[in-house]
Parts: sequence; structure tokens; C-alpha cells
Amino acid sequence: MERTYPPRIDVAPEAMAKMLFSAGPVTGPVSGRDYHCADCGEKVIYPAILYSDNRCEACHQAGTD
Repeated sequence: MERTYPPRIDVAPEAMAKMLFSAGPVTGPVSGRDYHCADCGEKVIYPAILYSDNRCEACHQAGTD
């Protein structure tokens, strides 16, 4: 199985720090996770960006026009 990296995200550093510190400790093994666009369902992997509205770049731009 090929290892993929999570997508980049468009979050302010302060929001990221708040989320990480409020998450609590990780218990047990961490398994892989797939990230998908909420609109088109396509898998989003690094170096693509998963926007805070859970959409890929193409769907995010289409929604802001």
C-alpha cells in the first residue's frame, strides 16, 4: 500500500494551535485517513489544498464565483 500525505489546509496558525491543544492525547495506534472533497468526492492528497469548507481547490473556486 502506497503511503500518501494529508493535504495542505487553509487555516490560520492560531486556529491550528487551538485545535491541536484542545484535542487531547492520542491513545492507541494512528491509522491512515483519506481526505475527500465534500462536493465532488475526489480524494485530496498533498500537495493539493483541502479548504476549510471541506472542498478541493476546483470546487472551492467554483463556489466563490
